[in-house]
Amino acid sequence: MAQSMLLPIICGLLGSTLTHGEAKKEAVYNNKEVTMNTKIEEKMSRKIYSVQSYESVLDVARQMAARKIGSLLVTQEGKYTGIITEGDIVRKVVSNDAPPGETLVSSVMTTSLITIESDDSLSEASSIMKKNNIRHLVVTKRGGIVAVISAGDLLQ
Repeated sequence: MAQSMLLPIICGLLGSTLTHGEAKKEAVYNNKEVTMNTKIEEKMSRKIYSVQSYESVLDVARQMAARKIGSLLVTQEGKYTGIITEGDIVRKVVSNDAPPGETLVSSVMTTSLITIESDDSLSEASSIMKKNNIRHLVVTKRGGIVAVISAGDLLQ
């Protein structure tokens, strides 16, 4: 990937400000120009993976590993009620010596879903992630959840 694309995104996540003409915020990715103004919907995956709040953290960690993803939306009674991330598992389960096979998702998930609209820019996503110290944003369109985008997705 072109360095000219990575620099603005990485610096945005780290809180740095670019100089020398804002570094050129353009790159070519898969034969398509990508800029910090590119809309999220142009980069997001359309698949939404979710788990039930009563599942064990061990089962959820295995699902994340199998899918090579860092978060899963959590559902309860057919509604999205939160998100569980690798960070939640490390900070709330592993570091506390809690047994992952006996720990329920509902006890460690993040219940406040921070969202962004699908027609917002990658730059806006980066700003929201930095402001909230998170790596995953729930993407919405017309009030409904359509995807989850990660900091890693911004770099691809």
